[in-house]
Amino acid sequence: AASSNSYVTHDCFLAKGINDPSDPTPALENNYDGGTSYHWTTLNNAAASGGNYCLNQATSAAFAFGFSGTSVTWYYETNANCGMANVYIDGVFEGKVDQYSTGSAFTSMTFDGLADTSHIIFIDNSKTKRAASSNSYITIDAFQVGSTRYEN
Repeated sequence: AASSNSYVTHDCFLAKGINDPSDPTPALENNYDGGTSYHWTTLNNAAASGGNYCLNQATSAAFAFGFSGTSVTWYYETNANCGMANVYIDGVFEGKVDQYSTGSAFTSMTFDGLADTSHIIFIDNSKTKRAASSNSYITIDAFQVGSTRYEN
């Protein structure tokens, strides 16, 4: 029978070097802090890649995407209710991305110069936001590797 819905499931994330240094456990069971459950909300928006994107305001919110290649582009929404996201590639901190803007806008960030092998981009809620932001949502619209776009 055909599926009536589409879900992405996972058992755990292994993200060496991302955990709290005082926590020797490398597995991120179900989410960043290993204990809190959360759900990524999907919103429809014609400006989003594929017509929808996902967001989460939980301070433990995290998302991982595996890919092979020398670069990856992350597409996301900025808005007045967004905070800042931490970005890691293969466990290396790439920086904090401010997803705040005064109105909804879709943008992207490319990470290139990577070795031509398998990688994981890991995005989590930095638990920070601009004072002007009404909340601390982080958003994921799509990822692109080469000419292939992986939509929400």
